[in-house]
Amino acid sequence: MTHRTFNSAVAIKLQRLIIASAHGINILAVWALMVFMVSPLSATADDWDFDDLMAALSEHSSFSADFNEERSSFFLSRPLKLSGHIIFDSNDRMEKIVTEPFSERIIIDEEAVVIHRTNEDGKNEATHTTRYSLAKYPFLSKAIKAVSNVFSGQRELLEELYHWQLSGEREAWELVLEPRDEDLAEFITSISVRGTDGVITYIHSLEADGDESSMQLVNRTEN
Repeated sequence: MTHRTFNSAVAIKLQRLIIASAHGINILAVWALMVFMVSPLSATADDWDFDDLMAALSEHSSFSADFNEERSSFFLSRPLKLSGHIIFDSNDRMEKIVTEPFSERIIIDEEAVVIHRTNEDGKNEATHTTRYSLAKYPFLSKAIKAVSNVFSGQRELLEELYHWQLSGEREAWELVLEPRDEDLAEFITSISVRGTDGVITYIHSLEADGDESSMQLVNRTEN
C-alpha cells in the first residue's frame, strides 16, 4: 500500500472523529494519528508510585528524539514502518516529522493541529497543508492537553480523562492508560507508555477499531 492510500485512510478516520466531535462525542485519536491521562486501576510498590513518576517526568519536560514506529491497520495489507523525529516542549507544542517512507510533518499547539504532506515523489516540501482549529473542538483541545501533561508530568487533567495502571520500578516502568469516558473509549482502547526514570522510551496505542501503533524513541536530547 502506498503512503497516499494510507494517508487517505487516516484522513477518513480523522473526518469521522471530527464529525463525531461536532455531535458532542469526546475524542483523542489525533494522538494516535501522530503515533501517545486518571483515577487508579491499581497501585504500585511504595518505593515507586505515580507521584514519583509525574515528578520525574516534570524534570524532562522538553526534549527531542528520533523515532521508529510501526502501524497496523485494517487499511494496510502489512504493517507500515515509519521513522523520523519528534519534538516536545513544555509550552504545549508537539511536532512529529516523518522522513521515511514518506515525508509528513504534524504540528500540534494550543490553537490547532496542522498537517503538512509532500507529494508522492517528494519533489515539493509541502504540497498540501490541512489545519484543524482546536477552538472548534473543545474536547479535542482538552485531550491533547492531557497528552502533553504526560510528557510534562502534570497529573490534574490526566486524572479527569484516564484510568491508569503503573507497574515496574524507576529504571523500568510501564504506565497503561484507559479512557474513563465512554465516548472517548469508542476511539481509544488503551495507551501504554514505558520508560526509565523520567525518560519515555516507548509508546503503544490501541484504537477501538483494532488499529495499533508502536513507537520507539531513541537518540533523545533535552531541549
